[in-house]
Amino acid sequence: MVIDNINKTINLSAQNNLVGFAAEAKPTVYTWIAETGDTLKADVDYTEEAGKFTFIKEQAQKVYCTMTTEALPKFTGANIFKTVAVAVSLEPASEPVITLTADVDGAERTFEFGSATEGENKIYVDWGDSTIVEGATITGVYDGWTTTLVTGTPKGTGEIKIYATGGICYFDCVSTVGGPGITTLDVSKATELTELYANGNKLTTFDASMLSKLSKLYLNNNSLTEANLPASLTYLNISNNKLTSWNGSNLTALSSLYLSDNTSLGTLDVSNMPALKSLYALNCGLTSFNAGALKTAKAYISVNNNLLKTLDVSEATGLENGSLYAMGNNLTEVKLPDVKVKAVNISKNKFTLATIPATANVTTLTYAPQQDMAIEDIEKTIDLSVQNNLVGFAAEAQPTVYTWYAEDGTALAAGTDYTEEAG
Repeated sequence: MVIDNINKTINLSAQNNLVGFAAEAKPTVYTWIAETGDTLKADVDYTEEAGKFTFIKEQAQKVYCTMTTEALPKFTGANIFKTVAVAVSLEPASEPVITLTADVDGAERTFEFGSATEGENKIYVDWGDSTIVEGATITGVYDGWTTTLVTGTPKGTGEIKIYATGGICYFDCVSTVGGPGITTLDVSKATELTELYANGNKLTTFDASMLSKLSKLYLNNNSLTEANLPASLTYLNISNNKLTSWNGSNLTALSSLYLSDNTSLGTLDVSNMPALKSLYALNCGLTSFNAGALKTAKAYISVNNNLLKTLDVSEATGLENGSLYAMGNNLTEVKLPDVKVKAVNISKNKFTLATIPATANVTTLTYAPQQDMAIEDIEKTIDLSVQNNLVGFAAEAQPTVYTWYAEDGTALAAGTDYTEEAG
């Protein structure tokens, strides 16, 4: 017998004092057992009045009831009644492992889970109306691929509470950018988390500092102004937020960092992140950048589309066989490490022929196009002699060929429109 939609009271009075099977009515004996196998106690865990049971203590798990009666003399065995929505046990009500606030617009949400627990791990959810309902049962430890989905509709204030009978190592609450999202997220009790996906939401602050097992974290496309992060992280995507500063001094295990589109970041120092291998810091308004002695092999650094005027990565020996991208800045100087770098792209900056770095240690250097070279305070003479007979790119100096054009694109003629002497 399955009993559905239970809150705190279960009415079994129709099963009590059966008539017609014996000379007189016989009382039914009820025994309630928690999913753990422990027997619940009358007046401690529940009260009874003529077959109506009201539970005193709650937590997210099933309970079972065995009913026996002497009204059936030949009755053998016990009928077992399994509840599917009540939360009752010998222990006080458990705390939610994850609490979040979601926009309430009548639309369904789907969360994804992975279990850190062998055997069965049962997920229960209060969708905002103070009713705990069973969401799903996860069997076995998360394998890195297969997740369990739980779908429901946020209600009331939108405060959603998630309970679990075991540890949760994977949680996904991703939203569509621009649509309904999550405004607060508390994972402080989810201490088994190793992967968390909360991108595309409306978070302004976030704290995961207590999650010592968290390795992979997606917070991109939120509105974060601050985030407290654990030292265990190896992968972090916090792009497209509203960060105005960055301090990764505790992220000593971080290998991949995505910071792009935090447009007011201004300065960035990753010199105290020894495991860093991949850095994406595009469009952050950077005026200064310190890579420090980045040593992880085949490192990848992208600081495209910032405001950098100089770039010194001379200590970053991890760029050996790695890549450096610094397109779209205002660079006039770049200092490379004394190792063989696989690829360097410094196009769309303010380099001239005279200031392009020597390529002896670069397998592929992309330098064109550059920004227009502005020449101010011109009367009749323009001195470009420093751009002539460049040294360091070929076995011997090579002369520069200059061609002058009028604004309409017509080429000027040497000896007619201008004269030249060594640039």
